[in-house]
Amino acid sequence: MFLHDPAQELPDDVIDDALEAVRLHLGMDVAYVSEAYPDSVVFRHVSGIDTNNYVQVGRKIPANHIFCNKIAVGDVPCVINDTADIPQISDLPFVREADVGSFVAVPIGQSRSGYFGMFCCYAHAPRDDISERDIATVSMFAKLTTRSLKQHFDAQHEINALKKQLSRVIQDDSLSIHLQPIVSLSDGRPMAAEALSRFSVHPGLGPEWWFAQAQRSDMQIELEVKAIQLALTHLQEMPAKAYLSVNASPLTVASPLFMDAMQGVPTDRLLVELTEREIIVETPQLMQALTVLRDKRIGIAIDDVGAGYAGLNTIVSLKPDVIKLDRSLVSVVHSCTVKQSLTKAMVHFANEMNAFLVAEGVETEAEHVSLKALGVRLGQGFHYARPAEAAIIARQMRDYSKSNPTLRSVS
Repeated sequence: MFLHDPAQELPDDVIDDALEAVRLHLGMDVAYVSEAYPDSVVFRHVSGIDTNNYVQVGRKIPANHIFCNKIAVGDVPCVINDTADIPQISDLPFVREADVGSFVAVPIGQSRSGYFGMFCCYAHAPRDDISERDIATVSMFAKLTTRSLKQHFDAQHEINALKKQLSRVIQDDSLSIHLQPIVSLSDGRPMAAEALSRFSVHPGLGPEWWFAQAQRSDMQIELEVKAIQLALTHLQEMPAKAYLSVNASPLTVASPLFMDAMQGVPTDRLLVELTEREIIVETPQLMQALTVLRDKRIGIAIDDVGAGYAGLNTIVSLKPDVIKLDRSLVSVVHSCTVKQSLTKAMVHFANEMNAFLVAEGVETEAEHVSLKALGVRLGQGFHYARPAEAAIIARQMRDYSKSNPTLRSVS
């Protein structure tokens, strides 16, 4: 049986077009798709104008006020020329108040365990010209509607399954945190570490897959906040002056749940990287949230600059403390004059904004040397350290700081 959830939005275009086509073909006043529940019926889609304003999208009426169930079980025929001739329906509130004189209706979404509802056309006046032959037309469009509904509910079923799986990930110990250091190119000192999520469930799918599914199933905020909360537990393990960088989408940053997670942490050592799983839209909610973060002395970073959605205008508006140069611009920068020119420009741009520029994805000594020569002060990538369990990286960062207490750094 199809899933029944009043909060679910049904597919619009196909169903509305089908209703309009059938209504015009038969010359009826109103056509609708209803959704049936055990004790009620809801009008989900309506074509035409009910002069009595009884049939309206979203209206819910008791099941015994309408003839849907009677048609579904075969007690009432699918074609009625004059409702006054059928005593068992003529006095129903729906027939009286919607002024139904004649109708053609077929159940939709039929299955062995039930049906979704009804595809119905009716006229206010009796109609002698409609007959059983019109059932074929209505049934054809009803089948089209059924396929559209089935696709919708199959997708919704998949989303519901994803939500259950993501809820288990959030509640259980399936999510853990790895850290990757961000180092000074001048002396190798670890200045910060980015918190990266790892999933023990289906690890081959990768964290990007999980966050994409969370976005798809409207659980993006919950999953990101859970990852941030776990990351924050490792901040105290890091060197005293090192920053912890956590990833959050603009949607999450603007949410109350995220702000709740920011309470009670040493915010002057925290950096929030705005990720670009969607376009960064400078909504009032986001801009207000960024102001609150700055008041708390939390740093703001923009990730994947050069490959994501953020243009220079967006960067200027957001006023980040850190700009992270994407791997696509860092790769083989030592042998590409165009990338070198772009990097120089970004160094100047960052300096003018009083922001740090971090080169992401540094993998070779040649890239490191070139970036340093171009004026980039901070780097992150396999050349310095691969992501590893948070406790391991935090310990390595502490050990490095203890053994090199006098090294010059960018701070």
